[in-house]
Order: sequence, then structure tokens, then C-alpha cells
Amino acid sequence: MKKLMPWIKSNLFIVLCLFVALVAVPIMIFFSAGMNKSLRERLNNEVSGVMKDLSSISVNYEVPSLDPSEQAISVRAIPNDATTEAVARRLEELSALSDEARERVVNRNRAGKTVLVEGLFPKPADESARVRLTAEMVRAWPEAHKKLLEKAHAGSPPDPGSVLRILEQRKAREVDKIESNRAEKVTDEELAKIEQDLIEARLETYRSAAKRASFYADTTAFTKLIEVPEPDNLPKLDEYQRLFWDWQNALWVHQDVVSAIERANTGPTGWLTVVDAPVKRLLKVAVDPLPAEKVKTGSLAQTLERNFKVSPTGRAGGNPLYDRRTARVEMIVDAASVNTVISAFSTTDFMGVTNVEATWHDAAPDLRTGFDYGDRSVMHLTLDVETIWIRSWIEPLLPPDVRADMGLPTSDNNTNNDAADSGF
Repeated sequence: MKKLMPWIKSNLFIVLCLFVALVAVPIMIFFSAGMNKSLRERLNNEVSGVMKDLSSISVNYEVPSLDPSEQAISVRAIPNDATTEAVARRLEELSALSDEARERVVNRNRAGKTVLVEGLFPKPADESARVRLTAEMVRAWPEAHKKLLEKAHAGSPPDPGSVLRILEQRKAREVDKIESNRAEKVTDEELAKIEQDLIEARLETYRSAAKRASFYADTTAFTKLIEVPEPDNLPKLDEYQRLFWDWQNALWVHQDVVSAIERANTGPTGWLTVVDAPVKRLLKVAVDPLPAEKVKTGSLAQTLERNFKVSPTGRAGGNPLYDRRTARVEMIVDAASVNTVISAFSTTDFMGVTNVEATWHDAAPDLRTGFDYGDRSVMHLTLDVETIWIRSWIEPLLPPDVRADMGLPTSDNNTNNDAADSGF
């Protein structure tokens, strides 16, 4: 110890440092353990809080329904890659289906419906084109209806005057044949026999014509045809934009009406003749004037508002998707096939039947003028129909004045070269 004390005194600094180090180590260990425990607790609390916050975060996964009879899917869940990818794939599938449905709707609505005079709509390019195209429209309008009826196998009965002249000539030949072989004139009994044969011949002539047509009709059934002016009396285009568009749109309505009759009069092996067909005769198609409804803006993703005051179907024009035009159709039909005729109209394009009037029809007076409806009872059937026109393919063709009537934007440069499908 005596030797140690002098060394400690001479190395006091080293001794003090060693002492501090020996004392500090357990103290640091003690305080370090406490700090680690506090840190762990704080980190655990923070992690638990974050996890709690994450568990409270959720989103709505929504998948719309394309079928009105099915409900849309709406699920609230914590966002995760698997669910997000599954919903994204389903939305892509629905988008593709929606595009396909849109294309089918538009194609069905405009199938077979072309512009009667190319370059006339929305307006001619210049004054020279206006003069030429308006005159062409006046000539083409009636002719288009003749072709429409011919394509549908419509026909007319034999001319009663011509049939009468042929029968009178035949009667004279028969009388001369009898009287040429004897001195006596033809007897009343022989004359009655000749007249009975002529009646049967007349009926056979009518029946033969009925077997060559699917239904009776001529262009006088289309009431719009009475509006056609002479080409030399046409005023300026701005006064006829509405009229010509009225004609064009009415022609498409007429096409749908005739297509519905064709549908009704088609059997398993092809078109039926008047004798067997449900529709015997088209009496009249009266298309109502062009509606002057202002087009309402809105999203096409929204459900269209229905108006049952306008139509029992609830479909009304002036919406963002389509326009509506109505007509009254009068026909002579087979009494047992009324439902078949109504169904044919309801399944042609997007036409709907909004009212039905049916009364028994006496066929005898018609037969005397050549209209042979066959041997079954017939009815006079009147249908009020509404036709629907998808605006995505109609709008590019609308003349400026008609666009203004509908509240659609107009442009002085809007000629037939600007037409494009705006989609819906």
C-alpha cells in the first residue's frame, strides 16, 4: 500500500479517468435499459396507431350494372391490390360491352336508312349545289316510296274498268258462239250461266292478283306525298330546310312502318301473299310534324327522365340521347292476327305502339273494287306508333334551321362535309 500511494499520487489523472470509467459503465447500462424500454414503448404505440388508422381507411369499390334488372355492386373495403385489380378488370369488361351495345343500338337504328340526296344535308355547299340538289330531292322523294313498296312486294288490285271490259268482251264471244249455231237467241238460262261464269272469272282475276302481292298499297297511303311542290316553284333553301328534313325523316319512318308489315307478313318459307298474310292492306301512314322540342343537356350516364303524360311508354323527346316522332298507321288485317301485327311493329327498330283501335271491317264492298283479302274475317286496325332516332348519327345531318329549333349549336360552316358521329 505504501508503494501504491506514491504511484497514485504521481498518476492521479489516470486513476481518476479509470475511476470515472468504472463508475460510468453500470450507470450508463442502467439508464440505457430505461431508455430502450421507453423507446420500444413509444415505437410500439406509434406502430399501433398507424395500423389502427390504416384499418379505419376504406374505399367504395363500385361496379355499375348494364342490365336494369340487376343491381350495381357497391362494396366498402380496405384498399388492396387484389380487389383494385379485380374491379379494374371488370370495369374494362363493362366498358367493352357498353361500346358494343352502343354500336349495336346505332347500327340497328340506322340500318338501311341512307340520305335520299347526297350533299343536301346538313346544307348544300353553294348556291349551284342548292338549285341542283333541291330539284333532285323533289324528284327522288315520290320515287323512293314506289321503290319502298316494290321491295316489300306490295301490289294493287286489277283495274276494275279493265276487268269489266275484258269480261264484257268474253260475254259477247260466248253469246255469239251460242247464237251462231242456231236461229234462236240466247235464252235467259243460258245468259244467267254465262254471267255466273263471268262472276267466277272476275273473282279469279282478283284472287290471282292477291296471290302475286304480299299486301295492297300504293304511294297514296303516304300522306306526306301531297306536299311535293313542282321543282320550278321551289323557293330559297332557308325556307325549305325544315321541309326537306321533314321529308327525309318521314321517309325513314315510312321505311320502319313498311318493315314492320314485312315482318308480320313473313312466314317460315318467305313472304306471304295477301290471301294468307296478317296485313292485307296498308290504308294510310300519317306522320306527325317534326317536333320542335328543345334538347335538354345532361349526362348520358344518368337515367333518362320518363314522361307518361307524353306517351304511355314514358319515352319523350328533347333528351340528350334520342328524338321521338309519332305516326298513325291504318291497315286492313286478318282478325285472328291482330296480336301478330302489333308484335311486328313493337319489334321493328325502336318503334313502340302507344294506342290500338280495332273494328270489324266488311270486305264485300272492297271485293267489288278488286281487293281480295282471302276467306277469313278482317278488321280495320289503327295503330299509333312512336319512332325513336338516336341523335349520334342524326345530328350531323341536321340543317342549321332545324338545329336552331332544337336548341343545338349551329355554325355557318356546317356543311355536309362536316358530318361526323358524335357518339353517345
